Order: sequence, then structure tokens, then C-alpha cells
Amino acid sequence: MAAAAIPGGGGGSPIPGTPSPSSSPIPLSSGDYATQAAMANAAYNQALSSINGQRQGALQSFGYTGSIDPSTGQITNMQVDPNNPFGQLQSLLRQGALDQQGVQAADAARGLGAVGGARGGGLAAQGLTNAKLSFGANSANLGQSLMGTLGDLSGQQQSAADTMNNALWQAELASAQNAIQTGAFNPADFSGITDAGVPGSNPSDFAPSSLSGAPKGFTGASAHQRVKDSDGGVARTNTFHRAVQTRSRPKRRR
Repeated sequence: MAAAAIPGGGGGSPIPGTPSPSSSPIPLSSGDYATQAAMANAAYNQALSSINGQRQGALQSFGYTGSIDPSTGQITNMQVDPNNPFGQLQSLLRQGALDQQGVQAADAARGLGAVGGARGGGLAAQGLTNAKLSFGANSANLGQSLMGTLGDLSGQQQSAADTMNNALWQAELASAQNAIQTGAFNPADFSGITDAGVPGSNPSDFAPSSLSGAPKGFTGASAHQRVKDSDGGVARTNTFHRAVQTRSRPKRRR
């Protein structure tokens, strides 16, 4: 029985009853991969929907409103919610105002007068200043808490995306192994790969010319031969070569 033909290789005819090997990319449009990919994407979309719901709840809890992109989770048009009197920001503003009013009332009861009045300043100004500083600290803590909550949700979304990508990678690997075993994919054929990728990382750069078409890597000539000067001398491509050649060259007698 004749051996199966390899694209770009030698002769031979395909084995009867078996699919002939195809070129890259790996066939992934149907079969187990499609099922696993659909499941991975569905799991991610479900997780993203839940995370977006938590985002909306966080905005409402903190007293803000905004638009959340259902496909990316990005928040836009974020602003204070004027119709939410029970948000954390609204409670902070209300408590800050009450604290400052309480300081002013206590100062007046002690006869210190208004801060800007004739008997103001001094202890009166100090009490109100402390109340404002306390409000500022509470406001900063609220902002940090909000950003931390949204940041944690972004981390959950990234984790869900990583889980999906890992599942897709595992499904692609299983599909490739199955395609190789059934003869539907030839791992030695790089003719369909069009992504250049990182220089030096493309397998076709190092594949033999019989499998990759036009030679792209080493073609049999040594690196030493391929860097010769036009006059036949070896190209001095680095300091080490120059030093070796200088020391090994005999001195000319005068």
C-alpha cells in the first residue's frame, strides 16, 4: 500500500478512504472544538453579565449612576445620582453638613460667635476646620473604596477571560491532535500560516525548504560562508572575530 502524500514533500498517493492532509490553519470550524468554544464563550458571557450586575449595584450603593457596556464592562457617563438620597456619598454629604452645623452651634453656645464675626477665629475656626478636615478624609476614603470595588470587579472579569482563553486553548490543542490522528491536518505544512509573529518565532523560518516552499532559514551553507566579503575575506562581524584574526595573522617582515 502506498504511503500518504505529504504536501510539499515527495511522491506517493493518499491512502484510500482517508482524508488527505490539509494546510494550516488547523480546521476548527466544526466538531468538538466548536462545542467547547461555544461553552467557553457562554461561560464568560454569563460571568460578565453577573459582574456587570455587581457594577451597577456598586454604583447605586455608592450614590452614582452610569452606563455599563454589556460586552466590555466599561463604565461611561459616571455621575452623582440626584435621585438616590440613600447612597454612601449622599450620606457622607449629609453627615458632613450636620457635623459642621453642630460645631458652629456649640461654638455659639460657648459665646465664641461666628468664625467670620467679631469674636470669631481662634478656637471657633479650629473646630470648624477640624470638621472640614474630617469630612475631606471621609470623602477620600469613600473614593478609594469605590475604586477598590470597581477594581476588584475588573479583576474578576479578567479572571473569567483567562479561564475562557485557557479553555479555548485546550480545545484547540485537542482539536489539532485529533486532526493529526485522523489525517485532516499536517503539522509539517506551514504554507497556510500568514501571521509573521515575533521575528525568529515562526516555525517556517526554520523549516526545511522541502516543507516550507521557498527557503527562509539555513539553506545548507554555513554561517561563515554566508558572511564573506565581496573580496573573499571573512566579514569581521564582531570584536571577537577581529581580535582572533589580528592575533593569528603573521607579521610581515620588512
